Amino acid sequence: MTKMRTVDAAVAILEKEGATVSVIALGTEAHSDAAFLKDVATRGNGRIFFTDRAEDLPNVFTAET
Repeated sequence: MTKMRTVDAAVAILEKEGATVSVIALGTEAHSDAAFLKDVATRGNGRIFFTDRAEDLPNVFTAET
């Protein structure tokens, strides 16, 4: 199973429960996985956050919840 098929299957299960999938990434949009992470958030009807500063993570998590 490809990565996106796995993501789609997981998102389908979560959607049935009324959940969305957001992504919080430690890194920048220039990272090689950024497009994949954006796609996961889009497919999950969620949002994407990038930060390259670990100390910003608590604020990002607070903003998303």
